[in-house]
Amino acid sequence: MRIVFDGDGVLFSRESENIFCKYGLEAFEAYEMSMAHIPMKPGPCYPLFKCLSWIQRAARRLGWPGPFQIYLVTARRPPADKRVIYTIEHWNGWVDGYYFMGGQPKAGVIRKLEANIFFDDKAENFEGLTKDTRRFLIREKRRTFGI
Repeated sequence: MRIVFDGDGVLFSRESENIFCKYGLEAFEAYEMSMAHIPMKPGPCYPLFKCLSWIQRAARRLGWPGPFQIYLVTARRPPADKRVIYTIEHWNGWVDGYYFMGGQPKAGVIRKLEANIFFDDKAENFEGLTKDTRRFLIREKRRTFGI
């Protein structure tokens, strides 16, 4: 089984993505370079990722390849890739492959990987996927104060 996670807003918090949306690409990349050795905060799929990583590591210790492969396919590009890799290592996570798309469509990579499951926070990233790929649209909890 091949499982694919998006990065910001799925595996990681939206902190960095919010900087990109508010201040643009240049500010985002400067921020990511300055934070390269500070792990990102976990996103909504972090608990699932940690469990899957634990299973993969346990299987590998026993000499078994494990029941699945885990991939990260993100819109990020270098130099913002360094913080992603640092965060996964800091979490002791397991990733079989990283794909930094630089804003290009993800569907081609997802199809090439023959992903069984794909977690993303943007529905447009599901366009062009085969019917064999299960899609999970991740929405962060929003708190409403007052009323």
